Amino acid sequence: MNGRLADLQQIIDWLAPDGPVVASWQALLSVVRVVLPLLVLAWLMAHAEPWLDRWLCRMRVARSSSGSTKPIRPLPQLFHLDEIANGDLCDVRLAQLGHGTFVLKIPRIEGADALLRKEQRVLEELTNTSGHNLSCRYFPQPAGLFSDGRRLVGAFRWQPGLLTAEQVLAQRPQGLEGQDLVWIFHRILEALAYVHRRGWVHGAVLPPHLLLHVKSHHPVLIDWIHAERIHSRLRLAPERFQAWYPPECHSRGPATPATDIYLAAKTTVYLAGGEPVSGRLPRHMPMELQQLIGRCLGELAAARPRDAGELGAEVNILLKRLYGAPHFHELVLT
Repeated sequence: MNGRLADLQQIIDWLAPDGPVVASWQALLSVVRVVLPLLVLAWLMAHAEPWLDRWLCRMRVARSSSGSTKPIRPLPQLFHLDEIANGDLCDVRLAQLGHGTFVLKIPRIEGADALLRKEQRVLEELTNTSGHNLSCRYFPQPAGLFSDGRRLVGAFRWQPGLLTAEQVLAQRPQGLEGQDLVWIFHRILEALAYVHRRGWVHGAVLPPHLLLHVKSHHPVLIDWIHAERIHSRLRLAPERFQAWYPPECHSRGPATPATDIYLAAKTTVYLAGGEPVSGRLPRHMPMELQQLIGRCLGELAAARPRDAGELGAEVNILLKRLYGAPHFHELVLT
């Protein structure tokens, strides 16, 4: 009898408010209070990601365009509206207005107004830096936004003597010479270093978005509707160049300066007449250049060069070592 009473007392002690059973349940509830909200949040992030992506995209575009205070003007009477190119989202036309020549970016899809506003805002930020000659050499010069009554039209000042990388390769199907290639890559990196210091990634350093001045070799990076702030996810990528993008973009990770460097290296392989998707340069290219391009095309973003300025300095040293002191070398097209 005494043993049963002792057992009963032990059970009562266990179930007491300060007993081990209640203490265990309280500890378990404390864990649940912490873990359950995290599990719910993880589930919502996994299942609501498409909606969240669209909302974040709209918010970022709105923030990028909200800083522009320039009024939208009616599109004036234009002359000689000649077709230059047809992109994924917009048509590009050359137009004469008075004594000036302008490039017009005319959207073909609905809802492109926000993208054009963002592009103008980014370019205003990049080119409105007094005393910085890079802003005039490497980027299109925005002339504002106009309305044709149905949609917005982006306007840019015309720069003669420029060809897209695709047009250059069409005239040099065997690819560019190594000296031209290294010099152009160095200039692209110089432009990207400036962009990255301003907190942006271009997001589409690809042949149709790279203009080259045949005489001076200097590049002009166009089509800034793809641009995003560093460490943001890229929202747009040209359909026919999906295979050129690095792994972090396919996994919907953040874009960094290493992303732009990767795409610039792919475009360099393209200009060499190589295989951009695989990243292979032609065999006759110097081994040092092949190794440098290979570093830029690493699978992991953390393993690639991440500072375009430092990489550009390295390329400049390589240029001098392979081809001697800098001197004028005309880019000859057939």
